[in-house]
Amino acid sequence: MTLEELWQQKSDRELEVAARKITEYTEEAEQVIRAEIRKRGMPEPPTFIRNAIRDAHGLTPVANQETEDYIREQIRAIHQGRCPRCSGHGPVDVHTSHWVWSLVFFTYWGSNSHICCRKCGRVKQIKACLFSFVLGWWGFPWGLLKTPIQIIQNLIGLFGGPSDSKPSENLYLIVYKQLK
Repeated sequence: MTLEELWQQKSDRELEVAARKITEYTEEAEQVIRAEIRKRGMPEPPTFIRNAIRDAHGLTPVANQETEDYIREQIRAIHQGRCPRCSGHGPVDVHTSHWVWSLVFFTYWGSNSHICCRKCGRVKQIKACLFSFVLGWWGFPWGLLKTPIQIIQNLIGLFGGPSDSKPSENLYLIVYKQLK
C-alpha cells in the first residue's frame, strides 16, 4: 500500500488532526497529506501551522498563497542545499551554540544561531562548550550557575538538534523574516 492510498482511506477528522501536526511528518508524507486535503477541498495546513508560528513570534501574515509557496520553496532549497560555511552537503538548518564567560562579579552569556550543516553546527557547539568550560566559572554567583546550563544546552544540541528530514521552525522564521 502506498502512502497516497493510506491517506486516501483516512477520514476527514483524521486529516484535520494530521494537518495540525503536519510539521511532525516527513516531507514526503507532508506533501501527500496536503494533496489529499486539497483534493477533498478542506482548509490547507499552512493556514493552521504558519499562522500559529507567525502569531507566536509577532510576524505579519504573507499577502497570498503564492508568497507562502515561494517562502516554502526557498526554505526547502536552503534545507536541501549546500552548507554556506563548508560547502558540504546538507541538510542545512539552524544550529544554536550557547556561551558564557565570567570575571569575578561580571558574567555574560548568550546564544548564537548558525545556518549551516550538522557538522559545522556541531563544531560551533563544541567550541562554545569548551569556551564556556574554560571561561564560564570565574564569576560569582552567576558564573557558577550559568556555566553548567550553557554546557548542557550545547550537549543537547550536539546529540539532538534539528531533524534532518524537514526544516525546523527556526529556519522557517529566519527565512520568512528575510523574504518578507
